[in-house]
Amino acid sequence: MNIMKLIDERHSVRSYKQIGIEPEKVAAIRDEIKAVNEESGLNIQFIDNAKGVFNGIMSRFAGWKNEPPAYLAFVGVKNPENEEKCGYYGEKLVLKLQEMGLNTCWVGMFKDGTAKVEVGSGETLIITCAVGYGQTAGNPHKSKDINKVTDVKNMPDWFKDGVESALKAPTAINQQKFFITLEGEDPVIVAKGKGPFINVDLGIVKYHFEAVSGHRCR
Repeated sequence: MNIMKLIDERHSVRSYKQIGIEPEKVAAIRDEIKAVNEESGLNIQFIDNAKGVFNGIMSRFAGWKNEPPAYLAFVGVKNPENEEKCGYYGEKLVLKLQEMGLNTCWVGMFKDGTAKVEVGSGETLIITCAVGYGQTAGNPHKSKDINKVTDVKNMPDWFKDGVESALKAPTAINQQKFFITLEGEDPVIVAKGKGPFINVDLGIVKYHFEAVSGHRCR
């Protein structure tokens, strides 16, 4: 897949057509999730009936209109490491869904007691991601200036590409609380300050950077 094209085309969508996802795509999604779970150690689940899950609290947010037909549920032990993994591997799935022609929206708040997920001992539902066919393709979010998120002046091309793709990553309430630098020749990305789902955001940002730059972060 052309990762930059998918990143450029993928935007958060909060209004969905009331149609289901084709069985063959559902099967492909479950295969992708199985592979990601084996690699990450997470318990990501695909729920193909989202009815009632995002009603109520989400209606307070501007732009959220019609709920999706399905969603990803990110389940695991709640700690910073797993939250970051949810973001990293979740965004990998999100871009795969974009490639399949589906739309998505990371959702940190949902109606308690309605999420139809299997939660093991010591686990919790960390975050979800709406999945379906959007009424529109969504719109790009406003990004910080590149110099606000890095102190590297003479950027190698790969580093600049990575930072620019990181700025296109979805973050909770578009907070973009991350900083990217170089230690020797190694890129380092850290969260800056506090905010909702900041560790999940960090994982999403790292996936964007690594997928585009071809360099692993420390």
